[in-house]
Amino acid sequence: MVMHPVTDEVERALRRLDRDEIRATYQRQNEFVHLPSCLPASLVGDLVADVDRVRPAIHRNYIPRHKKGGSVSYYTLVEQAPPSRPSTARPPSWISSGR
Repeated sequence: MVMHPVTDEVERALRRLDRDEIRATYQRQNEFVHLPSCLPASLVGDLVADVDRVRPAIHRNYIPRHKKGGSVSYYTLVEQAPPSRPSTARPPSWISSGR
């Protein structure tokens, strides 16, 4: 099976992680873990640019004294997703690999 370049990059980054150590840190820190520099800066930069591209299409909502939120339509993402990114409709296997 041919992998997508972005998927390959994420797979490589995840293989470098010490999952046992991350799990221990997660438990030790009351179910919180921060993974600085987990993904390559070039990939993060590309993803931030993707977010900025769809920012005008964000549907914002606000419930007073409760929460603020926002969403982007799936169809907007499909229309504006660059061909260099894998589809968000079918997440790769690494999304569920943290379990």
